[in-house]
Amino acid sequence: MKLISITRVALIALAVGLLTAPAADAQRDRRSARSAQATEVLFPDAQRPDKPNRASQRGGKTLTALVKERDKENFDRVIALGLELAEDSRANDFERALALQYVGAAYIEKDDYPRAIEYLQRAVDADGLPNNHHFQTMLQVAQLQLSEELYADALVTIDRFLNESGSRKPEHLALKGNILYRLERYPEAAQLLQQAIQAHEAPPSSWSQLLMASYFEMDQPQQAARIAEGLAQANPDDKALLLNLSSIYVQADMLDKAAAVLEDMRARGLFTQEREYQQLYRIYANMEGKDMQAVAVIREGLDKGILRPSAEPYTVMAQAYYFADRPQEAIEAYREAAKYATTGDTALNLARVLYEVERYAEAKQAANEALQKGLRRPGDAWIILGNTEFYGLDNRAAGIAAFEQAAKYPETKEQAERWLRQVRRR
Repeated sequence: MKLISITRVALIALAVGLLTAPAADAQRDRRSARSAQATEVLFPDAQRPDKPNRASQRGGKTLTALVKERDKENFDRVIALGLELAEDSRANDFERALALQYVGAAYIEKDDYPRAIEYLQRAVDADGLPNNHHFQTMLQVAQLQLSEELYADALVTIDRFLNESGSRKPEHLALKGNILYRLERYPEAAQLLQQAIQAHEAPPSSWSQLLMASYFEMDQPQQAARIAEGLAQANPDDKALLLNLSSIYVQADMLDKAAAVLEDMRARGLFTQEREYQQLYRIYANMEGKDMQAVAVIREGLDKGILRPSAEPYTVMAQAYYFADRPQEAIEAYREAAKYATTGDTALNLARVLYEVERYAEAKQAANEALQKGLRRPGDAWIILGNTEFYGLDNRAAGIAAFEQAAKYPETKEQAERWLRQVRRR
């Protein structure tokens, strides 16, 4: 079960935002060497020697033209100019790398993420950008690979980034944790996400959600619940978090807590979707002594028009009434369920209850309806028909005929033959 989904939109937005920096720095460098010296060093522990962002007069003109075309959102022209500069033998390493980076950015704007990855990777491989922009570009490649579900490639890229940049920033550790989570390497993901959360003054809630999901996938629901409780406390109206918390409690076999979370949501009017009512009544259906609570949830959902009439809610309601020793209400609910059922199993359950309360003619009718709709175990319906005919309706011949039919099915063969032997001895 995947509890967390990091959206492609967020990753792409981050990549686009970071791609605008190098050209601005290049222009500043041409205006003032002092400005470049004052630029913050983002990767002080990098193994790679820093590179100057110095463009020639010729290359600078092309880069300036690239910026103008980008600002006019003429991305096809950006690509054409960028490739022309990148393939120019007279271009220096900085110009070539920056041109390829602009081409990658243009492909992002055109929603062509595979091509964006290709050209941003080429920008990294050109090895001409200053460290700040070189490693930011590498990071963007990892983010785009993640958004494109190229998880193995993303892991290779983020490992290279971490090794060569020397970065141990929480956001970079969290990105690797995210990738490891997608690769279903949950223990490693959890370890990195814990490190990122502990190292950050105000970690985004998405990191905790990923950590929670990692614990969930590792079958450690108590750990997942601890994180989910903190998230829910900080975001009491976040329905997704509350539903996840309830699901985690179910996984931990803490049904009372799972129900309490959902009941609080219901009391505060947060139930607006069918699945929310379904989640709560299913929990109650699996709890001892909560039959009438399940019925109340179903009735409310139906009355509000949020829960659509179908076989499942009426079947759960019927079972709840049956276990609460209220057979008449169980019969009515089973009749409603049978209207929507596509197989005969619901009608068969109706026949069983009707037989138990000695409404034999109705039991016979329901059993026949079950056979007409189709059953996984047809012999069960013939057993009910045999008992109904023989004991309820005093029709010996019809009862024997029904048990003979039941004897044809493996699930009821032994039972039917035993009954037939007893009858024929009389």
